[in-house]
Amino acid sequence: MTYEVVTVEEKTIAGVKERTSNLEEQEYEGAKIPSLWRAYFQSSILDPIPNEVPDTPPYAVYFNYEDGVRAKYDVLVGAEVSSVEGLSREYASITLEGGAYFRFDAKGEMPLTTVRLWEEIWSFFRKNSQHVRTFKTDFEVYTGEDEVSIYIGIQA
Repeated sequence: MTYEVVTVEEKTIAGVKERTSNLEEQEYEGAKIPSLWRAYFQSSILDPIPNEVPDTPPYAVYFNYEDGVRAKYDVLVGAEVSSVEGLSREYASITLEGGAYFRFDAKGEMPLTTVRLWEEIWSFFRKNSQHVRTFKTDFEVYTGEDEVSIYIGIQA
């Protein structure tokens, strides 16, 4: 796992959204994130997201946290858009909070690499309490078939 502090500019992501929790995602029956990815890829073929920025990578955005990593949050799987005009009802949107983020990078077989990277990130923040998460917007960006960057909002 490699990481660095980066500054992220505000941007809008549109796609499909669900409310879930880490506990639900650990249970095969209750996991919603895999079905979100399926819905995103099916809809992008059948009904592309209006105003999608060309060549944008897929995103998964985590927001509306109830209580940090211990409770429910929203997750949206989608792509960057230049505008939310014309979005149909099946799509939701979120504006990524601009500011300071830790960017963690990993490469390997998906989705296992992403799951392992999240586990490493949770461990990192448990061991490094001087870094405080904002819990506003965190997100994954898939820059290749086997490459992911996870951005965690932090207090600057």
